[in-house]
Amino acid sequence: MKIRRNEVCHCGSGKKYKKCCGPKEASNVLTLIAPSTNQKGPFPTAIEEDSLFLATTISDDTYEQVLNMFEHILAELDESPLTYLVGMYLWEMYIQKKQPVIKKIEGYAASLHYITILSIPCISFTQKELAKMYHTTPSFISSTSSQMRMVLREDLASLQELLQEEEPEESIPPIRMAGEKHMWELTQLLQENNCNTEEEIISFVTQQLEEPSILPTSMLSKQQQAQRLIYDAFPIYGEQRIQIAQQALQLDPYCVDAYNILGETEHDCAQRGEYFKKGMDIGKEKLDPSYFQKGTDEMWNVLETRPFMRAKYNYARWAYEHGQLAMAIEQCKELLQMDAEDHQEVRYLLYTLYIETSQYKQAKRVLQTYPEEYSIHYVYSQLLLEYLMHGISPSLYRFLEQAMAVNPYVVSYLIGVTNRPVATPSFYQIGSREEAICYLDQNEEVWDKQPHLLQWLQTTTNR
Repeated sequence: MKIRRNEVCHCGSGKKYKKCCGPKEASNVLTLIAPSTNQKGPFPTAIEEDSLFLATTISDDTYEQVLNMFEHILAELDESPLTYLVGMYLWEMYIQKKQPVIKKIEGYAASLHYITILSIPCISFTQKELAKMYHTTPSFISSTSSQMRMVLREDLASLQELLQEEEPEESIPPIRMAGEKHMWELTQLLQENNCNTEEEIISFVTQQLEEPSILPTSMLSKQQQAQRLIYDAFPIYGEQRIQIAQQALQLDPYCVDAYNILGETEHDCAQRGEYFKKGMDIGKEKLDPSYFQKGTDEMWNVLETRPFMRAKYNYARWAYEHGQLAMAIEQCKELLQMDAEDHQEVRYLLYTLYIETSQYKQAKRVLQTYPEEYSIHYVYSQLLLEYLMHGISPSLYRFLEQAMAVNPYVVSYLIGVTNRPVATPSFYQIGSREEAICYLDQNEEVWDKQPHLLQWLQTTTNR
């Protein structure tokens, strides 16, 4: 669980994290990577003190400038001390081993940021996003970070092991994946114990609630071992996640979720799409053809179909991001036919695709199929669609009022009254600024293409 320094501390004290457990937890990690250092305060005060230790070998001014720029960006992002301390450690290890000639300070700082976020749970950014923040190019980050990771491969592996050992108990998988893992484990046990009747299943499940157990690895097939590994990999960050996915593929070359993980962590755009498509194609081949017959709209309720459906959705998003809109629409429509309740929230992507391709009637049909009066996606989609279909209509004022009631911050960001942070929040509450930021991260482009609507929003809300 990611806790930022201004959040209420997880220990229950009621104090802010930075005033409570934050410094102590950062110190625990720092002790692992630099045992002689004493962490004495929250970011950035403690960092100035810790720099005395880790910067002893940073004699070159450009090396220090890279670190200073990295620190400055993290401070703007309100990141935790841990992120800086790990980045500082990696930077010292790198310059000790490589002693690079720094000609582009911004590029090296961005590359340092990138390899840091691959190593620990923190605010994640793409190379493109980091390039914008550091005023460099994605290609420079890609090449430099790859070189840095090669030089630091042993340090990164050791650091990952240490961080995993020190990880607090609140670092649990996302609820959805944790629940799915438990269902999967229970299914394997039911099959192994030959529970076929309803009475046998109920009795066995009741027993498991009282005395939980799982099958030993020795009793699992290679395919089952691979899937168990994948469930363990989902909540993990960094290189270890990739390594587990590769290990799963060694056990089962047809492990679909392994391709999902490799695609999610891949930095090459074309390769990412290939991973998702391969996972989707393999997943479909593995499933019984009856799943794809017309009228089958509850596939998500069958665990063995979920890796395939995840790959299909990932491929749809990739196709959208790379301008293959017709392909993305096709994938989304098929997913909704397979899962009418839309557990993956495919409808939001399909709506955006219909807007992008000016298929407004189809977009309206999506909203009518999934009415969510209190959803930020629904109310702002309704507002945008009304304008696209009817212009400045009487209904537009009513839809604006409804949207503002659900979340007023979206409009503030759209018309520039409030500057939107570069970073995407790790979590949000309904009706909050963070929710608005997450919504716009996914939908800002379709709004930006409507300057007259934005002008109307500004005029109307300023009255």
